[in-house]
Amino acid sequence: MVPRYLPIEEVIEAVSRAAKLVIGEESVPLMHAVGRVCAREYRSPVEIPPADTSAVDGYAVKSSDVSSATPTNPVELRLVQRDELGFGEAKRVFTGDPLPRGADAVVMEEFCEDLGTRVLVYHAVAPWQNVRRRGEDLARGRKIVCRGEVLRPWHIAALASIGVSEVVVLERIRVGILVVGSEVVEPSEGLRAYEVGKVLNSTGYMVYAALAEHVFFEPVYLGIVPDDVGEIAEKLRESLQLYHAIVTCGGTGPSSRDVTVSSVEAVGGKILTRGVAMRPGRPTSVAVVEGKPVYMLSGFPVAAFLGVKYVVIPSLTRLAGISYGAPRASAKLSSRLASDPNYTNFARIKLVTVGNDFVAEPVAIKGSGNISSLLEANAVAIVPRGVEGFEKGSRIIVDVL
Repeated sequence: MVPRYLPIEEVIEAVSRAAKLVIGEESVPLMHAVGRVCAREYRSPVEIPPADTSAVDGYAVKSSDVSSATPTNPVELRLVQRDELGFGEAKRVFTGDPLPRGADAVVMEEFCEDLGTRVLVYHAVAPWQNVRRRGEDLARGRKIVCRGEVLRPWHIAALASIGVSEVVVLERIRVGILVVGSEVVEPSEGLRAYEVGKVLNSTGYMVYAALAEHVFFEPVYLGIVPDDVGEIAEKLRESLQLYHAIVTCGGTGPSSRDVTVSSVEAVGGKILTRGVAMRPGRPTSVAVVEGKPVYMLSGFPVAAFLGVKYVVIPSLTRLAGISYGAPRASAKLSSRLASDPNYTNFARIKLVTVGNDFVAEPVAIKGSGNISSLLEANAVAIVPRGVEGFEKGSRIIVDVL
């Protein structure tokens, strides 16, 4: 029998063994590729820059000709237009211009006085000063990006510099999002919904947005279904044909109304875990249906958000072979942070700058439904299982939101 509360790392491992993502590839214009996942390795076929070029506006020279130049004792050189310098000669160049043969440095124009056919140089330069050497940016064969890497702006620039106009990327991971709950209605119902005992659907929107922040996901909102095994199962059967994975929100608790897990079992789902050893987010459950992962998250928005961030995204990116990691920072705790050692605890943190350091101010460690704790926070501190917390002044690692 599967333990009720598996540790997060074991859940991700179980999904990687039991599920499979079949993701195609497509070519997209370079301008539209940022945030997508590269599907092949790209290496530079050329040297960039392809020649020694000037890094400044000025005069290309032989450094040995101007080694004695000073503001009070300038060196006079002949100005030439040809692409080769002899001794005692210089050529006017601009940023990015190739150096003429024989030149090994550039004097910045502010240290020179142009006399028409000659130039006075008031500043000595070392060999290769103010020069971008051939291949110093990209050597021939230099790896630019690997398969599985998320394309960032600097990848786009490097690919453009080697003449790539379209990039082969993985198709987006299509994730269907289904909200479960007879009491849940859409925000369009307005505040009058609270007057009749209904709940506005904030969690579904939270999950959609948490996935949509990552360009390599394609979340699709599937609407709300009541707490009915038949209706949930029917929607699951239909959706599993269309998406790589399904995320449900709500109906994962232990009460008789919480029927999401039973509905997944009704469509042949193999339950990998009924609950995860994490707080908030303990009701998070995971199943596999015909090789596709189904994530059953809490109906509370904070618990669902943490389930997406620490279970859904890490396991799906691992299945897809995507190199992914959230930005992290080191900070000093402003007060003691207590936690339950039986779970991985996620504390919402307000990260502030004090002098040259970051200070982590705990906002909340409990509370699955308080969206306000996320409004106040800008980071999450992870307190591992087996740890009862951290003392004031401890240095901790936080995930930046």
